[in-house]
Amino acid sequence: MSNKSIQGPTDAVSVTPTDTVNDTTAIKSILAENENPAGLNLATDGNVALKLLNGNTATLYYAAGLNHGVQYTHVLSTGTTATGIMALFN
Repeated sequence: MSNKSIQGPTDAVSVTPTDTVNDTTAIKSILAENENPAGLNLATDGNVALKLLNGNTATLYYAAGLNHGVQYTHVLSTGTTATGIMALFN
């Protein structure tokens, strides 16, 4: 059996969705510049509206209690129904 380390998020922070999209509301502004958004974890099932790294927006349905890998810059309030959103970072 090989020794493989478990890799996953190294930090997490609570997110308040907002439709104000600027540098101060960007997920990367919450923590150090060298950390990258690795995904989301939710307290309740629901839709999460995201601004993705390429500038597009998408509303995705996620189940609660799981780490969902997605790279994004903002969690938008319009279209988001999930609550207890945690941003995960590498």
